[in-house]
Amino acid sequence: MSERESSLKEFLSVSKDFFQSAGGSLLRAFHGTRRNIEILDASSHTEVDVCCLEVEFEERNRFGEADYLDAYERYRQMRSDWWAYLESNKFRQWDASTSIISHFIPYLGSASARTGTPYNRESTKFFGQVLIPYERVEHLSSYYDEIHERYGVRWLLQDGRGITIGPDVGLLFGLIAALKDSKGIDTFIDLGAGTGELSAYLINKGLAKNIYINEVSQHLREHLHSYLEELSRGKEVSIDYQFTDASEFVLPERADVVSMGIYYGAQPFFLERHGQRLREALGPEGLLMIQSGMLENRFNISSVTGDDERLLDWPWYNERCCLKTYFSEIESVFVADEIITLACNSGERMARVRRALEEEFEAVSPPPLKEISPD
Repeated sequence: MSERESSLKEFLSVSKDFFQSAGGSLLRAFHGTRRNIEILDASSHTEVDVCCLEVEFEERNRFGEADYLDAYERYRQMRSDWWAYLESNKFRQWDASTSIISHFIPYLGSASARTGTPYNRESTKFFGQVLIPYERVEHLSSYYDEIHERYGVRWLLQDGRGITIGPDVGLLFGLIAALKDSKGIDTFIDLGAGTGELSAYLINKGLAKNIYINEVSQHLREHLHSYLEELSRGKEVSIDYQFTDASEFVLPERADVVSMGIYYGAQPFFLERHGQRLREALGPEGLLMIQSGMLENRFNISSVTGDDERLLDWPWYNERCCLKTYFSEIESVFVADEIITLACNSGERMARVRRALEEEFEAVSPPPLKEISPD
């Protein structure tokens, strides 16, 4: 057995112990590798192992019974506790030495699942907190060097754990692809704008007339306003700011492109509250783009696409959380080392955007992870 195989085996053993203590049973495990873009100084681990574990729970209220957002905060707390347990067992998390990045997808064990004590809700939220000018990280990562040189990206963003969460390069590429068959955008909505680089690209190129900015993080409000106002000075563009939770965002009547960069737990919650209104605003040709996860984030991706019916067993998840309830065309693609999900109600529009992503940015269908024995 190689050192890598031995490490994976030990990782699965430690994880099984944790989930047993949290009321879960490890069912299946999936493994793959990808480029490490979240840790800026991971020069010795530029390629990282990733795992997604399927875990079954018998208590139907293990993650509460209220709604998706409440359940996701309990899920995140369990995931944080799992990562802390891994850390205490030699598997460092979210630093330069991290060798395995892991997530899990929760399933309910049986239709007559019993009730018990819900897991605690997340005690600390890790919104985007640390803005980093590109010049400070120049040459630390070829990934960010390239997008700075080719697309003028000036800012990066980290959350409270030091994980790089912005800019959303996949969304930037999706936006550029969407513009391939359009001379410009009348109305662009930037939900969870983060560093503001998507809107900045449109402003710099003079490609949008109206931009709606949404961001909940207190750490980003002043930056977004000053950055985008500086760029838009002297240009014919209207910018509307709504610094609020995305679920409280007031959608305009019409939109050409909507980018959803809000954190994963808020995405199905947003669709449940605003999905029908979003569909009406986008009309037959409008495009929705979602930063839906990394290769190992199956829970996040399936929650928003609605492609895993097993999740519907939970009381906090329903089809109103899913894109398939509102859009006829849904595609997830792997581009810029992450997965973005596209949705619209025009097969021709989807085909054109998908083709542009493939030709311009080498986008492909998300590579499947390989199932490995959990024992």
